[in-house]
Amino acid sequence: DILSFEDGTEYEDEDGKWYSAGDIAISLETFAKNAKEFGVSLDNELKRLLIHGILHLSGMDHGEAHIAKDRTFEGGSDDDRKMLELQEELLLLLFRRRQQENRNYPSFPEFQKEHFYQ
Repeated sequence: DILSFEDGTEYEDEDGKWYSAGDIAISLETFAKNAKEFGVSLDNELKRLLIHGILHLSGMDHGEAHIAKDRTFEGGSDDDRKMLELQEELLLLLFRRRQQENRNYPSFPEFQKEHFYQ
């Protein structure tokens, strides 16, 4: 569903120095299938994938750990799961920020933290 390609190149131009962490490639077909399978909106699944890719580009890995259909973490070691836990915490923070900015923003059960820590 997502691939991250590390770059690590530092560039300099008239605006100063900047850093390219790399590229993120998302399979649109798999992304849409996963959103439907997990019962989440396309918008929220895209956010999850982007966060996932950025965490990989920052050097994190989840080994064999993954999120199951029932929203629990499966496989891998406790260390492997830390990346996925951080991913879901960041997604929850984004959602809460959006809710604060827009009081009419709907409440989604997919963002209830207890889903991920059973």
